[in-house]
Amino acid sequence: GGSTSGGNGTPTSVEVDGYTITANGGGGDGGQGWSEGGNDSANGFYNGGGSNGSGEKLPSLCGNVSLSSGVGGLSRNGEGGGAGGVVVAGMKPSRRNDMDGEGYGAGGAEMNHLGYPGVVVVMICD
Repeated sequence: GGSTSGGNGTPTSVEVDGYTITANGGGGDGGQGWSEGGNDSANGFYNGGGSNGSGEKLPSLCGNVSLSSGVGGLSRNGEGGGAGGVVVAGMKPSRRNDMDGEGYGAGGAEMNHLGYPGVVVVMICD
């Protein structure tokens, strides 16, 4: 999941048929992740952006499930916004504050805002 102000996000794991798949959480305060959170007076990045964002493209999925990037959080009063996460088929956790990133795995803004849980999408395609 996403990180809190300065802290690293927690891993998200799922077990399928005896196999465990784990994705690490994003790095806090300028650390590496899918998208970089804003520091000080910067908005959070989205869609893999920022100098510490991975830049990876979201995969295309079979069926009617789509993945899109959530927006980064807004900067306010010299505090950076959280990094955007992933929106799955239009579904996403409710944002507690517009300074936080949007989507699953989004980062919380500075000032100790908590990040958001990650999500795992498992699809079996013909």
